[in-house]
This record gives sequence, C-alpha cells and structure tokens, in this order.
Amino acid sequence: MIRILLAGAADVELTTLETSLRGEGYEIVRARTCAEVVALLCRGAAGLVVLVGRLADGSFGECVRAVRRAPGLAFTPLLVVGEDAGEIDRIVALELGADDFVGSDTSPREFNLRIGALSRRTKALALPPTSRERYGRIDLDRADYRVWVDRAEVVVGAAEFRLLLALASPAGRVHARQALEGVLIGHERTTGPRWLDARISRLRTRLHRAGSQIETVRGVGFRLASGKG
Repeated sequence: MIRILLAGAADVELTTLETSLRGEGYEIVRARTCAEVVALLCRGAAGLVVLVGRLADGSFGECVRAVRRAPGLAFTPLLVVGEDAGEIDRIVALELGADDFVGSDTSPREFNLRIGALSRRTKALALPPTSRERYGRIDLDRADYRVWVDRAEVVVGAAEFRLLLALASPAGRVHARQALEGVLIGHERTTGPRWLDARISRLRTRLHRAGSQIETVRGVGFRLASGKG
C-alpha cells in the first residue's frame, strides 16, 4: 500500500486525517513545510501527497508548484485539502498540477475513497521498465513518462500523459468519455462539461502530426488509432 505524506500547519486537522487513513491501513509520514515535503519525496519517503491548507512556509499553491518542478516528482500523485470547496481554489490547485481537490468539510468516507482511487490509478500506471511501445507515429515509455512522435521527443503535461496512457490501454479500442474523465481525477467536476474535449484538443496539439491518431467516436468517446496518423 502506498505510503502517504500528510503536510500542513494545522496539526489538529492533520491528526484527524491521519487517524482516518491509518484506519484504512495506510502508513503516514508528516511534514509542516513545503521544503520538508520536497525533501521527503526526493528521498522516496512517500508515494502520495496530501497537502492540507497552508504550510508553515507558504500556501498549498506554492507547494504544488514546488513539487511539480522538483526533479522526478512531476507525476507524484497529489491531493489538496482546501479550507472550502470554492471553485477558485479548486481550479488554481488543478491548474498548478494537483490531481484532486477536496474541501476540509469533506466526509472521512469520501476522503478515503478519493485517496483509494488515486492510489489505484497510480499503481495501474506505474508499470515496470519496458522498451518503448509503438502506436503508429507515437512511441510511449510508461516507466519514464516520455513520448516521441516520429522518433522526436515531445513534451506533454502530467494530465495529458495520463490521458494518452488510458487511450493506449489498449490502443484501437473506443474508450468512453466517463472512463477518460475518471483518469483525470477531480478535473471533470470543476471545469465544465466540455473540459475533456479541451484536454483532448491540447493532447492532439502536443502530438503534432500524430494528433490525428486520436479519433473522436461521436456519442461514445475517443480511441487511439495504432496505424500511421
């Protein structure tokens, strides 16, 4: 089971969450500052981060940004617990790279379910090192989170990479919109009904000439064509 790093300056709230998570069988590591969060993650002390409100040395937004910029941490699963579930805080957290966002008034059951979902999706994507997989013009390395188009490496964001992995599992099959939205935990309930279409469009742009391999199946979802794009 993934070890969880709980970080924040509110000791009482952290203790409540820790008790709940330990009850689900998780091992917990605590931190009060963003500097501690980054240092612990770089040492491999935890595999999933929960930021609870402000930290002793800055806001949760600053810490999300610091984690995503640190070497090797771009895809570390990260959930933010905000003081409330206001739209602005949710959007800021997700745009900075958080995987999910919940308000501090979220029930313990929902909180644990979201942690469980994030943990399962992380394990599903964390495959052992393999050679590149080829899908038409696209080469994909799941272990190193790298993508190439026509053998030239391209840069995709964390969310786009998760989406591409889902489309390639397996390629050629139609993936329902609901299933793809589920891969991007938290996003679908905060940015409107057309958010998935915008993310698909962005991924197509990132893939340049291979973007046409992502095909729309009207009324159902999308698929990744494995032939030449």
